[in-house]
Amino acid sequence: MSEPENKPPVEVVRTKRLEIVDDEGKVRAVLVTNEEGVASLSVFDQSERVRASLGAGEIPEQGSGLSVFDTNGKPRAVVGVDNDPNKGCALMLLDADGKQRASVGFQADGQAGLRFSSGQKDRAIGMAAENDGNLAFMLLDKGTPMVGLRLAEGDSNELSSDLALMNKDGHAGVVVSGGSSSDPHLRFVDRRHKVRGFFGLGVGGEPRLCLADEEGNPIVRQSAFDRMLAERGLVYQALFIGALLFAVVVGSSWIAGTASASFYSLPAALITVVVLAALVCLLIVVHRG
Repeated sequence: MSEPENKPPVEVVRTKRLEIVDDEGKVRAVLVTNEEGVASLSVFDQSERVRASLGAGEIPEQGSGLSVFDTNGKPRAVVGVDNDPNKGCALMLLDADGKQRASVGFQADGQAGLRFSSGQKDRAIGMAAENDGNLAFMLLDKGTPMVGLRLAEGDSNELSSDLALMNKDGHAGVVVSGGSSSDPHLRFVDRRHKVRGFFGLGVGGEPRLCLADEEGNPIVRQSAFDRMLAERGLVYQALFIGALLFAVVVGSSWIAGTASASFYSLPAALITVVVLAALVCLLIVVHRG
């Protein structure tokens, strides 16, 4: 005998487990609380496979969340919220193998992030928006950043942008920088995070190139001629200077002999030698400076 349709509904139903079944008697939803005080709601499809699960409790390491499963019983989408209101929350998407392929999260320090992972390689794309307004974009291989793009404010609240190309160890190799108040420049950084080379624009817009050794000390730039003399050693330098002086003496004597009388040829030659030698020394000093 069926219940009359106009029977008033029951206001309160108290139970520790509630099951909802379909017309065939199959369980399609279960609402239950366990001994740890966690309440959960599980929803099943027509084949009685769990397709969604919602859990809520106060256990710190578990938190509360919602999981959506595929027909193989593997989670494909997970939403998790930490029970500590000062901590973060996240949304994760997984593939058929259970590997996390995409996620968006909010961390306790106020940073919001987005991450995409490849399926065949351990590589990922990461994006972050920090609480103080700084932005970052990264390309990672096996968890190590290889390419980084950052927009941030420095200690003086000046906006700057940096593009970093790094090696497999995550050490910056090449950094391209620019900003709202600074001129664009290029830096070469070694494995010890020391700047070994700098190329940029000066205050007046002139290009500048600076090199440094392993300790960060500036390296004096040399011309090809200076490097050749330094590489050949002291003997080559002495022979070169001697040949130069001999050429100066012979040339000055010839000039003095053709331009002066015979009585004044020797003093004129000496004077010419001194003048030419002084000019050569001056050119060398200016060239090296």
